[in-house]
Amino acid sequence: MDIDTTNYMYEWSIDDNVKIRAKECDYCFPGPGIYSIRLDVIDLVTGSVMFNEASQELEIEDIEQAYITSPDTIHVNQTIDLNGTRTYIKDFTVSRYYWDLGDYTRRSSADLTHSYYDPGIYTVKLGVTNDPDKEEVIHKSCSYKRIVVLPR
Repeated sequence: MDIDTTNYMYEWSIDDNVKIRAKECDYCFPGPGIYSIRLDVIDLVTGSVMFNEASQELEIEDIEQAYITSPDTIHVNQTIDLNGTRTYIKDFTVSRYYWDLGDYTRRSSADLTHSYYDPGIYTVKLGVTNDPDKEEVIHKSCSYKRIVVLPR
């Protein structure tokens, strides 16, 4: 017996507010959290759920690291915005940000702007610490990112 599959469709449901009808689903989650995922088979004639194929809870956690927000590529003399405030480290309150911009420039702030005057690949480093005046233990973390600076 052949079943006519043209009247049926897979429907992905994410937290009951996002619905995607397709055999496979690509979805970009907005951030960390616990998401409810369902895969239903929908009768296209009636619009009703024929049956549930799968249900699952999906937990997405923030990556624990010092995090640099910036473009990957800029041009010589173009201003670049660098930001470290998306840093996430569990049980660690960041109070100080230390930047090494790879061209002998060092700064201390959560965010900054900078320009490179020569083309090349620069390694930007971000170090973060908690406030040693407020906590007994000093916590540190660091991360780096390569920035490609193109000629004009």
